[in-house]
Amino acid sequence: MTTPQKNNKNILPNFDNFSELDVSEINGIGNINGKILKEKGYSSTGSLLGKFLVLKKDKERFTQWLISCGIDVNNANQCFQFIKDWTDMSI
Repeated sequence: MTTPQKNNKNILPNFDNFSELDVSEINGIGNINGKILKEKGYSSTGSLLGKFLVLKKDKERFTQWLISCGIDVNNANQCFQFIKDWTDMSI
């Protein structure tokens, strides 16, 4: 029996406002990690998407950057997958 993967249902269906949403709304981020990222200047999903693109959508580089910010590996991987799924569907 396989475990279903968490669905990115909160934001993925609505592409129009993705870059304007609070960074805490991204899977793997939430309020605590959102506060960490906001303190580093990443307050919106658009700013985090920009960092993702600057790092050339590279999973290792992006997740390592998140980990260096203080986000645990599991949440960093969830965040990466969420942003990757969004970019695959809309860019």
